[in-house]
Amino acid sequence: MDRFMLEKRFIEIVERCYASLEDPCCLEEAHDLIGQSIGADAGDIVTEASFSNSIETHGSFGFDPDFLKNYDSEFLGKNPWAENLALLSRNRFHTDAEDSPDFARSAYFNEWVRPQGFHHSVGAILNEDAGQVTWVGYVRNAGRTPFEAEIAFLGRLLPHLRRTVSLSNRISCLHGEWASLSAVLSALKLPVLVVDGAQKVVFLNEAAERFLRRSRQVGTTRSGVLTATGAAGERLRVALDRAARILDRADMPPDRTILVEDDREAVAATVIPLCGWQTATVPAGRAAVVLCRFDPETMPDLSAFAARHGLTETETELARHIACGKGVADFAQQKGIAASTVRWHLKNLEAKAGVSRVEQLVAAIHASILPVANGATEAVIHRLGGDPSLS
Repeated sequence: MDRFMLEKRFIEIVERCYASLEDPCCLEEAHDLIGQSIGADAGDIVTEASFSNSIETHGSFGFDPDFLKNYDSEFLGKNPWAENLALLSRNRFHTDAEDSPDFARSAYFNEWVRPQGFHHSVGAILNEDAGQVTWVGYVRNAGRTPFEAEIAFLGRLLPHLRRTVSLSNRISCLHGEWASLSAVLSALKLPVLVVDGAQKVVFLNEAAERFLRRSRQVGTTRSGVLTATGAAGERLRVALDRAARILDRADMPPDRTILVEDDREAVAATVIPLCGWQTATVPAGRAAVVLCRFDPETMPDLSAFAARHGLTETETELARHIACGKGVADFAQQKGIAASTVRWHLKNLEAKAGVSRVEQLVAAIHASILPVANGATEAVIHRLGGDPSLS
C-alpha cells in the first residue's frame, strides 16, 4: 500500500474508532481495516474480566472458531502473551521479539497459537481498570516475516484506540448509572423530575407526571422547559441555572427550595444538583427537582426546625403560620397582638434561621419539612448522579 493510500486508510480507521462510540460495530470495522493495512492473518480486540471470568470480543478475524471455544475454556484469564504485554510499556505496540523466554514453552503457544500456524505477533494494552484488561493483537503465519515497518503505523493509531476504549467504558458506566438512577426515581412516591442544562425535563417519575397534570403553579413549556408561576418562576430559573454549573458539593448554593403559592395551595420545589451528568450519550441531567404540595390550611410539624434553631413557642407558631402562606396581619389578629410586635418576632426568627428575607425563611422552613430533608433521598440522588463527595 503506497503512502497516500496508507494515510487515507489511517484517517478512515480513526473515524471508525470514534464512530464506534455510537455504533459499536464500527470498532470491529476499524479493527478489520487495521489488519488489512498491516498485512495481518488474524487479530482481535478483547476485554477480559478476571473478577467475572468473562470475555467481550470487540473485533476478531482469522482465528479458527473451534480454537476460540477452547480459548474461553482453557486460557481465559491465563493468557501469558497478554500478561507479558501488561509488564511492558503501555505507550506503544510490542512485537514477538519482546515475548518472555518462557512464552514459546507455554501451553498457550503450543496448544493454541502454533497449531493454527501463527508465529509472529504484535500487540498492546488499551485499557486496564477494576479487574479487567482490554488488549489488541495481530498475528502472521509462521512462513511470513515479522512485523517491523508496520509498527510506526500502529503507533500512530494507538492513542486513538486507547481513547476509544476509555470513552466507551465511561459511556457504558453512565448508561448503567442512569438506568439505576431512573429505577430509583421511578420507585419513589415523591414527585421527582430531572432537568438538563437548558432546564428541559429529561426524566420524570409517575408521581411527578400526576403532580404536573394537577398543578397550577408548576409546569412545562411546549419545548419541555420547567416553569413556575409568578415571581417564583424567576427564582426557580436561577436555582436551576446555578445547579447546572455546580461541579461538586463545595459549590452547593444555600437556598435550594423555591416556594410557589397562590390563594389555594403552596408548592415547594427543591433543586438538587446532579454532579457528573454532562454527556450527550445519556439524558444530560444537571438537576433533580423534588416537588411537594402544601395545603395552606394544614399546619406542618416544625418541631425539628424549631429545635435546630432554638425557636421560642411564639416564633415556632409564627414560622408555621408563614409556612402555610399566611401574613403578618393575620397572625397579629389571631394572637391579639400588634403587627409591630409580630414583625419584631419575625426579625428574630429570620436571624435564628440565618436568613434576611421572608421568602428565604419560607424556603428554609419548607426545606426542613420536605421528605428529602433527612438527606436519604437526596443522598441517593447525589450518589447515582455522580457526586464525588459521596463516592
